[in-house]
Amino acid sequence: VLGDAGQRPVTRLPATFGDAIELTGFTLAGTATVQPGETLTVTLFYRTGDAITADYTRFLQLHSPALGMAAQSDAQPQDGANPTSTWRKGEVIVETVALPIAADAAPGAYRLLLGFYDAADGTRLPARDRHGASLPDDAVPLLDVTVATPPGD
Repeated sequence: VLGDAGQRPVTRLPATFGDAIELTGFTLAGTATVQPGETLTVTLFYRTGDAITADYTRFLQLHSPALGMAAQSDAQPQDGANPTSTWRKGEVIVETVALPIAADAAPGAYRLLLGFYDAADGTRLPARDRHGASLPDDAVPLLDVTVATPPGD
């Protein structure tokens, strides 16, 4: 197991992706206000249901319907060092993602979204909240983030 399985998320946010990946929560390093060009760091906590046979890609997006995409990271968990096909039933996965904010990101309110997809065909795993309800765009909203106006602007 890569990552510190002894860690616990600061924010509990139960959600599922498909039948085998459960998000238990996340921890945000720092605050939910960033400047263009800075990095937003979030640690994600997953637990597996059944063993997974496919290698899914994790996406983390900082998006606003009005302002567009301020940041995006698509990669297999732990930058490919721990692909989902190696996860075993009941395993806890801890993944820290550094998300660089675009230098030209427009100031405003964004939402941090998490999901998984099959890179071979782009199909996203169904995302469901703690009550089993489907989430829009098969993405779990983690938190709202503000991209602040750069100093001097």
